[in-house]
Amino acid sequence: MNNPRLLRIFAVLFTFLTLNLALTPSAFAIANLEFPAYALNEQAKADATEAANSTDTQIWFLAGCLGGIIGVLIAQAVEPKPSATALLGKSPEYIATYTDTYTEIAKKRQTRSAMNGCIAGTLVTVAFYAILIAAAASEDD
Repeated sequence: MNNPRLLRIFAVLFTFLTLNLALTPSAFAIANLEFPAYALNEQAKADATEAANSTDTQIWFLAGCLGGIIGVLIAQAVEPKPSATALLGKSPEYIATYTDTYTEIAKKRQTRSAMNGCIAGTLVTVAFYAILIAAAASEDD
């Protein structure tokens, strides 16, 4: 066991086990090993979450309101794409993580917005018909 790299790997494994199986960058820092992929993936997820949460969902609300369940199905079927400028100069791992996270979060947001629009459109339609029925009943009297 004179290999320093092997000793560092054992140190990472020991740290991994003693930290309740929490594999963190600090476990690698203790063993003096670099682990940039973890930090890179976390940064990509954070950036994608921020970008997806700032996307405009008003068009999906309108699609749900006017299209009903068809608008919701369209919102579920359409794959949102992240901005290409956010990915310029990034590594392939960062781009893959960012794209997957962005697509997942943005799709949930657009589907939820379309569903809210569908519910709002249904409530407006029900209220409209209730007013028409009440008006027709009052004319009959």
